[in-house]
Amino acid sequence: MENTRFQIKPLREKAKLTQTELAAQIGVKPNSVSMWESGACIPRIDTLIKLMDLLKCDFSDLFPELKTEKR
Repeated sequence: MENTRFQIKPLREKAKLTQTELAAQIGVKPNSVSMWESGACIPRIDTLIKLMDLLKCDFSDLFPELKTEKR
């Protein structure tokens, strides 16, 4: 997944949350959110599930480059 961009910032901003607010609501440190947004790392799967629930999105919203065509 080295070249895949994790798109959390636009979703966080759409939800009108700061990095600190998002972090508090999903139980991580604010610097974790900053690292995700900068592309330094991506969250664990359990955290991805919390993000999708909080931001009302799905996996393809977080990783738009991985979208596949529906058959």
